[in-house]
Amino acid sequence: MTWTEQVPSFVGAFVAVSAILVLPGAALAWLARVRGLLAWALGPALSALLYGLAGVVLDRLGLAWGPTGLLLLAVPAGLVAAALGWWRRHDAPLQTEPTPPAVVRATWAAAVLAAVILVAGICAGMTDLAAPLQVRDAVVHVNGLEMVRQQGNASMFGALDAVVSSPGSGAFYPTLWHGVLALVPFGSAGVVSNAAMLAVATVLWPLAMIALTRAVLPAQPWAVAVVAALSTSFSFFPFGQLVLSAQWPNGLGAAMIPAVLAATVLWIRSWHDRSESTRDRRRRALSGAVVLAGAVGGMALVHPNTIFSYLVFAGPLLLAVAWRVWSARPRSRRTVTWVVLAAAGLVAVAVLAARATGLDRVLADVMGYQQILPSRSYSFTVSRLLADTTLTSLPGNLVLTALVLTGVVVLVRERRLRWVVLAWGLTIVLAALAGGPENPLRGLTGFWYKHVFRLEALYPVSALLLAAVGTGWWAQRLWARWARRHRGDGPRGAGRLVSSPLRAGTAVVVAALVSSVVLGLPAMVVRSAGVYDPDHLGRRLLVSADDRRLLERLPDLVPPDAVIIGDPNAGAVLISSYGHRTPVYYRIGADWLSPDQRLLALHLDDIGENPEICQALDRLGVEYLYLNSATVDLTRPNNMPTRALRAVDTTSGFELVASEGTAHLFRITACS
Repeated sequence: MTWTEQVPSFVGAFVAVSAILVLPGAALAWLARVRGLLAWALGPALSALLYGLAGVVLDRLGLAWGPTGLLLLAVPAGLVAAALGWWRRHDAPLQTEPTPPAVVRATWAAAVLAAVILVAGICAGMTDLAAPLQVRDAVVHVNGLEMVRQQGNASMFGALDAVVSSPGSGAFYPTLWHGVLALVPFGSAGVVSNAAMLAVATVLWPLAMIALTRAVLPAQPWAVAVVAALSTSFSFFPFGQLVLSAQWPNGLGAAMIPAVLAATVLWIRSWHDRSESTRDRRRRALSGAVVLAGAVGGMALVHPNTIFSYLVFAGPLLLAVAWRVWSARPRSRRTVTWVVLAAAGLVAVAVLAARATGLDRVLADVMGYQQILPSRSYSFTVSRLLADTTLTSLPGNLVLTALVLTGVVVLVRERRLRWVVLAWGLTIVLAALAGGPENPLRGLTGFWYKHVFRLEALYPVSALLLAAVGTGWWAQRLWARWARRHRGDGPRGAGRLVSSPLRAGTAVVVAALVSSVVLGLPAMVVRSAGVYDPDHLGRRLLVSADDRRLLERLPDLVPPDAVIIGDPNAGAVLISSYGHRTPVYYRIGADWLSPDQRLLALHLDDIGENPEICQALDRLGVEYLYLNSATVDLTRPNNMPTRALRAVDTTSGFELVASEGTAHLFRITACS
């Protein structure tokens, strides 16, 4: 299909995914007396809570995943939210400070501009809107989406067994991303996946960061426009994690963190009003904590490590609040004892809950994960983060770096919001440990699979806040310098750019945007093409243009129940999502295989000599072979060799069904 033909379904999927993620949760938030910007920003996390629980419950009840089943569970969820709202009826709604209309308009314009820059950089590297992102994780996720669509099951316990482990294993895997996308009733898996990725990057992420900025900097309403304008300027997120790494569920969870953090800030602020009675403040703290717990739970259901990512930011905030409360009150031995017992109780509850749900085993697997990325020096990671050199070489994005570092200095000197600085520094330290050599401290990053890119994606959360503070400082400084030099004179020439704090701030933001576009946009196009365009993938090529054409013809070539074998390290890995037929292998590599799958991966080329091959094909119901004669023999870490799947002699025992260039589909007749 051409771009023109794909645009309607792509735009429709973009709007549908945005609505599916935002609207149900926003409605629940409103029922629970969360209002305004915060209700919209918390929408995705509360929607995730509904979808994540629904996936498990519907599976246990034997009901198919879809709108009907979700509606049945949305009713009790709405009643719970309404009951919570009734409990909080005497309290002020949980919300951010009102934003001036002029700032709202500027924020909308800034967010649209940032989105256009990102979308242009990504789409310019695509061959079409349904192009598969040729990264290992993306293959899992598009095939997972197709699996949920076909089987009507979005449970995190076993729905994607065939894709991520072995059929029937009941393995835990976060399926919320795939379940949400499966609710879109139109568009191919490729179109919906790409549209959803852009929806997260240009709708959910900016919305969450705007809410966080308004919560953290209530006295500086203009800061939301700054953050909206710069929301896509950092290369680590959303571009790095969503495009270069294709960690879509993890990226969806990361996009929710700022909104949940905003709710945390406002919740803490809501029960610090000393003019109210202790009883009222306790009720407000408890009822707000229920809302916050729901948002945190939803975020965790998107991807479990999002909890630990949230704690990277909430931890310093909660420690700062605890220290302030502790310092302001007289301490006795009884108080200390209660605090210690409460902390121990929380830890015990968390441990018991993990064991009861089996998440302790999942966590053990994650913490023991052996990362295959090569280690790098700590200084490399630190300089890469500070200078933002994912897309450009040193010195990197100097203007953006200067704004962030200025924000750090300002907050430290003014002794305010130091938890933001601490969270910023903690992100850098954890990323450096994850990317560095193996040592006991690196084990702390096991929550993120010891994967440096997952931790680098957290950097913009605090860096954008710091950049907003830095922008304000430079705006005031530039305006004050102009005012001293032109006292009594009207603005003339270039001086008009800084003749008021607003104009000076706008000039600083424009400079940062121009720097990001000039340095980053061309590189973004190149890097996008490097994961989307077959002509730019080189030895990393999985699916060629010939593969795409043949895969899309499969529904017309073979019956719906056909099972096709092919190399999972090549185009055959997308037989499910792009060909809508059942493959023997769903993911890159050849791990977690049944004995028959393993035998065929290693010895299919012996089909004319080894009778066990035909027996294995018969047990799996395989009748067709997919083969691309141009695929090179790739060596991938931790993957079992699959050369036998490409070395089959098709001159006898195989009947050609169809071909597109170097991609061929054969009917297996050797076992007849």
